[in-house]
Amino acid sequence: MKWVLLSSTGKFHKRLIVISAFRMWMLKRKKPFKTQLVCCKELQLMHIQKIKVLSGTSSSSAAAPMTSIQLTVSQSQFRHPPVVLHFDPGVHTEGFVRLLQRLMHGLRLVFPDKQFPKVHLPSKCLWEEFFAPSDSDQEDQSALVEAMTAAYRAFCDDLNVRYRPTITTRLIECVGSSVDFQYCLSFPPGVDGYQQQPSFIRQHLGLSSPVVNTSIQLREVQALARTLEHCHCFDGMAVYDLSMNEIGMSALFQALLSPHSSINAFTLTNVDLSARSLRILQNVVLQSTIKRAKKKQSLQLKHLDFSFNKFSPAMAVELSIMLELLPSGLEILQLEQCRLSSPSSSRILRSVKTNTAFSSCLRQLNLSGNQLGHEGSRILSSWITGAFALHCLDLSQTKLSMNVFFHALRQNSILHESSLRVIDLSYNRMRTQASKDLGWILGKTQSLSTLFLRGMQRQSFHPRTLVTQSLARLAKQASVTAHIGHSHPTKGLKKTYLKSILTPMFQNTGRALPCLIDLSENDLRGRKAALLAELIDVSPFASRASLRLDHTCLYDKSSILLLHALRGCRTLDSLSLEGNGYIKRETQISLARFHEKRPLASNDTTNLPSAIEQAAASAFALILGGVSSSTTGGANESRQSASGLHSGPTKVLPLKELCLKSESSMIFGAHVITAAVQALTLNHTLQVLDVSGNECGDILARQLGSALRINKSLQVLFWDNNFTTVDGFFYFYDGLVQNQTLVMVQMPIKDTRRILEEQKDPPREKLFSILGKIFKVTERNQTTVRTAKAHRSRQSRRHSSQPDKTRRRSMTAVKEEQLRGNQRDSIAQVATPKSIRASVESPEQESAALSAVTHEANNEQAQCDPAISNAVEEKDNKCGSEDEHDLNDEAVSSQPGEALSEPGSTSDWASQTDELALSINNEVLEPI
Repeated sequence: MKWVLLSSTGKFHKRLIVISAFRMWMLKRKKPFKTQLVCCKELQLMHIQKIKVLSGTSSSSAAAPMTSIQLTVSQSQFRHPPVVLHFDPGVHTEGFVRLLQRLMHGLRLVFPDKQFPKVHLPSKCLWEEFFAPSDSDQEDQSALVEAMTAAYRAFCDDLNVRYRPTITTRLIECVGSSVDFQYCLSFPPGVDGYQQQPSFIRQHLGLSSPVVNTSIQLREVQALARTLEHCHCFDGMAVYDLSMNEIGMSALFQALLSPHSSINAFTLTNVDLSARSLRILQNVVLQSTIKRAKKKQSLQLKHLDFSFNKFSPAMAVELSIMLELLPSGLEILQLEQCRLSSPSSSRILRSVKTNTAFSSCLRQLNLSGNQLGHEGSRILSSWITGAFALHCLDLSQTKLSMNVFFHALRQNSILHESSLRVIDLSYNRMRTQASKDLGWILGKTQSLSTLFLRGMQRQSFHPRTLVTQSLARLAKQASVTAHIGHSHPTKGLKKTYLKSILTPMFQNTGRALPCLIDLSENDLRGRKAALLAELIDVSPFASRASLRLDHTCLYDKSSILLLHALRGCRTLDSLSLEGNGYIKRETQISLARFHEKRPLASNDTTNLPSAIEQAAASAFALILGGVSSSTTGGANESRQSASGLHSGPTKVLPLKELCLKSESSMIFGAHVITAAVQALTLNHTLQVLDVSGNECGDILARQLGSALRINKSLQVLFWDNNFTTVDGFFYFYDGLVQNQTLVMVQMPIKDTRRILEEQKDPPREKLFSILGKIFKVTERNQTTVRTAKAHRSRQSRRHSSQPDKTRRRSMTAVKEEQLRGNQRDSIAQVATPKSIRASVESPEQESAALSAVTHEANNEQAQCDPAISNAVEEKDNKCGSEDEHDLNDEAVSSQPGEALSEPGSTSDWASQTDELALSINNEVLEPI
């Protein structure tokens, strides 16, 4: 803060300049000879374009030259020409210049590349500040944090947005990876920013109307986007459920033009994308293409996700032009639920086909929820015949022409045999010829292992069909969808289709990965389930990773056949039967209310399980534990034979995940669920179990507590909405305390709410106390598992270093043995000629000389052996101390031959023993 003389229109005015980290103010006196000051100019440092120091001529050559400062400040945000400020700080000119340079360096991430404010100094003024190169790849963490924080604060100051330190803290956490705007801005997922915030937070932030909220949200997103525009330490940007305007989009897309940019992925999901935003991206791609032709620098964009944005025909045109301009294509293109019409989808697919780079680089294509129609299916099929890099293809709910598509896919043997891994055809209409072609592909492929066929339709769903349906039926479907989250299972997947598709797939033994099949939301009851069981029985050795049969109406005897067929599988990691069951939920609720009013008598049979429940309980017990349920013996065998079930050798299915969740009108019931839980005492593979929504009561909590005392494999448990009481939580806690592997337990929120709402005087303290204890035990188990994992990693590193130590010891022992052998040989070679010369004189002297030589050699060897043994003992003690040090150290690191190169190691010891052997030889020679 200094007084200066401001030059304006040939006159000089006295002004007070105040400089902060982001702004500069010029103050003047409100009235002459008064102390009150008013602001006449307010400028931001981030808008300074040039700093120039002017040097004048002085009257005396010995005096210092007169200097002044000229600042050029941009006003492009107001669409005004730049402002030039010329002022004279007097003797403080050097301090002003140096301060401005330091402040500009602190805001270096604000300025675009090669547009840093220029500093022009006279030759006699050596006022340049030295700064290390500001490349983000070479900066340390602290300097990067300071630079990003300063840049974001400057943009918040420019846009008049309150600065929040948590945003920069979370932004630093994302360095080196993709930036999630929703995480950095602390917005809840799936909402528009401040709209869903509590009232006290809104009052604290000074928010009043929704218009103000939207404006603040847009400006805060824009400030973060402008901060990331010049940061070169992020791989991608992700924005979910936030409204983005053209300014924010422009700031995001302009980051691609930076010469040091490493951004290769954009995820813009539900951001109110517009045609103008796509046109901005199109211009960016065009500019990068021009720069690439001049400077040989290619665009790094590889991942583009515009899912859940409503596309208009104009937006489809802009996107198609941009895809044609991409020089190297994309690896991932996600357009899920974009409401693309058939002409718009055809236009986009035609651009993908035109750009030949997509055939060799596109790995993931998602067009689910859009309308392809016959024209789009034809263009897609034409492109699919030449593509050979595609890994994942999602065409669910697209009205795909199955026959045309699979005929083209069958012709491309490179794609379906070695490249394509995942294909999703859900909610489309399957055809007879298409099922045969798909089965032929699945029988020949080595890579295609994941198949989604959810909710396959029997006939196309046209608007005319809606007119013919009754209003009552539509209302019923809408209510069911709103209640359970999906509609009734469809009947479009016929038995012949199943046989044509799954028979070759199960018989294919050349597949590289285990198969994953999803047949959810298809009506599989009756003959279809029996066919599926037969196909599994025929090929028990087929490699299967997951089988999902959610909401497939498996509540008859054919489901029992399927369960027993699954028991014969050699490999199956995950099994999901969500939405199925054997008891109607209404029946279970009515029985529970009946028993609440009237206690269960000894001869009451209303709560006894039915025959199909007993069969299902026995099947789950055999799958998980290898033994039947509590009802065993001859009665069980007769029931299985009566049901037509095969009775093979009992074996445990190596399941890792099992889902028996029930949120629909059917539930599995307490008898089936408790039988599956009881089998966990004999199971050693299951890690994830979901039994929520089955209304089992406290009996489930009791059985879980008993099983957790023995089971050592279960890690994750979901069990909410089972009508568990406070006593049931205590039963569960008693078993959980003795278990050390269960690290995640779903908090029973629905059961807790039911206890608090339905009881007149709920035991709140007791309830929340036991829930807190359950949470603490799971935290203890998490710590135990982390400690055990760290110990295993140390053990593995230690075992990897043991061979080096063993080799060092073996090399030392071999060298010691060689040295001893060399000493004996040298003694014999030197002593033998003397004895021979002595034997020439007389045979008596020969024997005497030999005995003397042998006696003296033995004495000298006895004197040498203690020295050698002492050296070996010292070496062994040194190795033992090193081993103890390595065992106590967390990070064991050893290199082969370390001990051989150290002072005092085997090499030095070997030279000492050589000298000792030479002295022994000389002493032996003298008496002889």
